[in-house]
Amino acid sequence: MDSINSISKGTFLFANGKDIKQLKRKKASSSKNNEYNQEWYQNFQYFWDIIEAKIEKIQSESYERTLSSLLKYIHDANTGDSNLQTAVLMTGVNQIDHFKQFDLLSQKISNNCFSIVTILKSRDCSNIKYTIEALVAGLIYGRVENDEDDDENIHVKLKKKQLTLSVLEAWYNNRFGSDENKPKLTIMLADFEQFPPHVMQDLVSILCSYSSRLPIVLIIGLATAFKTLHSVLPFHITNKISVNIFQAESSSSMLNRILDEVILTHHCPFFLSGKSFKILIDIFLFYDYSLQSFIQGFKVFMLEQYSTNFFASLYTLGSVYSEMIEELSHENCEWLRRNCMTFRHYVENHEDPQLRIDLITKDEKLKQFIPKKASRALRFYFQFFCCLRMLAILIEDLPRNNLGKQLRELYPICAETEITKLEEFQECFKLLRFTSKDKFLGKLDKIIRILNIYIYDEIIHENLRNNFTIVRDKLLKYRVQIFEAKMTPVKSPEATSVPSTAKINTKGVIGRHEMLQKLKESAMNQPTKIVVEYDKHLCECLDYIYDVFERHLVPFNKGPVLTELFLFSDCNSVRRHIVGAPRSSIHNALVNPHHYLQCKCCTVKENEQILSTMPDISIAYKLHLECNKFINLFDWLQSFSMVIDNNNNDEEENISPEIQAKFTRSVAELQFLGFIKQAKQKTDHVMRLTW
Repeated sequence: MDSINSISKGTFLFANGKDIKQLKRKKASSSKNNEYNQEWYQNFQYFWDIIEAKIEKIQSESYERTLSSLLKYIHDANTGDSNLQTAVLMTGVNQIDHFKQFDLLSQKISNNCFSIVTILKSRDCSNIKYTIEALVAGLIYGRVENDEDDDENIHVKLKKKQLTLSVLEAWYNNRFGSDENKPKLTIMLADFEQFPPHVMQDLVSILCSYSSRLPIVLIIGLATAFKTLHSVLPFHITNKISVNIFQAESSSSMLNRILDEVILTHHCPFFLSGKSFKILIDIFLFYDYSLQSFIQGFKVFMLEQYSTNFFASLYTLGSVYSEMIEELSHENCEWLRRNCMTFRHYVENHEDPQLRIDLITKDEKLKQFIPKKASRALRFYFQFFCCLRMLAILIEDLPRNNLGKQLRELYPICAETEITKLEEFQECFKLLRFTSKDKFLGKLDKIIRILNIYIYDEIIHENLRNNFTIVRDKLLKYRVQIFEAKMTPVKSPEATSVPSTAKINTKGVIGRHEMLQKLKESAMNQPTKIVVEYDKHLCECLDYIYDVFERHLVPFNKGPVLTELFLFSDCNSVRRHIVGAPRSSIHNALVNPHHYLQCKCCTVKENEQILSTMPDISIAYKLHLECNKFINLFDWLQSFSMVIDNNNNDEEENISPEIQAKFTRSVAELQFLGFIKQAKQKTDHVMRLTW
């Protein structure tokens, strides 16, 4: 191999086989396109800053509710008792940057409570000795915000063996013994589940013994369930602590808030197709349950949209940036003609042949065509999201609802299919006809509030605002009618009572045929159906809402022309960036190292081919693919030696120490990567783990 003896020296050193000088030259040549790149990137950065600010606001509001109650507990904690004051913070699985959240909490406690705070992490607390040392060092050298004596903040550096709780007690009494307002010692365990159980048991027991002499407050961060605390700490330890539980907002509920208020709104600068959105949701629900990963995945989609689609930059706060259309190049116009399916469908079905020719051949005609149609496409998305929220309100509490009760469940269905033609949608509207008066009026009030949000939004176009106003006024009219409707049945004046079976049989015994005839005649004389005024107005209101959904709640591919300009649907191109496949990448790198190293000596025509110039680990990996479940190390070494040195023979003593060292290192690397492990049955064999 070219100047590389092992994969550990070269596989990840080069960027696709190019050295640093080549990369620098490439950067210098790409600086000519800075103006073009800067334009789309500025648009992306501008809208991403807006989205990120909204997301951070939602997170801060969620944290503030928990922090305020936790700060009050720490401030009012009755320390000095025999029981250790303990707060259990239920953070939920994979909250946004778990340790960052505890760092923020530590700062809040230091700023709002007269307290010395330290955070213990499991990686620093493998045994009780290291745990006590980290705890005491964090408290002694921690900063007290309300301490005005700067000289007292200068401490003599203690040795690790001197960092004990008795030293902490002596230091605390010496420094704060004469003060009336003494700070509390707050100890935070950020990742409680990762601590060794025996370390936690010893630590809590020791802290309980010092709780009567030191004002200690323990904060435990749990990401799973409260029963984890009891599974780690036995009863004789939990009996000595006073536990208070604080529940943080879960990842799923916070995700729903971000979707409802940021992503699935008409304020979002671009819109996700149903498939793209479902990929992000599936990764969140079935892979990591991490909100941070979801946000970063959405950012990757947005970056891909702005970097590859020039027309994405046309969006500017609910309208189209018309001045930018004049700057469209011929390549941009051709991209639209080739990739925009709604445009092609519009041209193919238009009645005017001259217009079809002009749109295909003349760029100026296309530039005149885009602003009006793009604005109409935006109005389509605004109406879609409004109707989507209306539908979510109507069916959120219906029984046997197969469409979903949350916005993230309804969105991919409505974006991909005509929901009004689905059987599940028809069943939901049938169930709505049996809704009680009070419940349906509550649903109407929520829908009217949603319409008011769109009507009074500044970015909504005047024509679209008028359409929303018409729908709102119509629903207000139905609301008044339903509210004033009488719930008592109204009988028809011509109605007569139904004759009973006893009256039919008064003339004696009759045959079966005559009995059926009598029943038919009596059924014909039944009164007309009992009419309830509320049911009549309810059905009229639902029919009107159904018509609104049928017009505006249509899939994106059946929307007006140029809807693709603001829609991201090319999710396969960026899926590999957000869904990692490390095992597949490692396999490809070991089977074909030329893919990454780009050296001529590693070029193979077939994946099964093994070259002596390949990295050592690639040779060992390809040889192990030819074996069964158990691999004899001696036979493996012989094959490895024959590939590297074709002049050797099968005798063990002729294998050079250098080849044995390379083989040993390659086997260790394969074991580290998880391809093999040592066999328990035979000491001279290894077991293959992948197939």
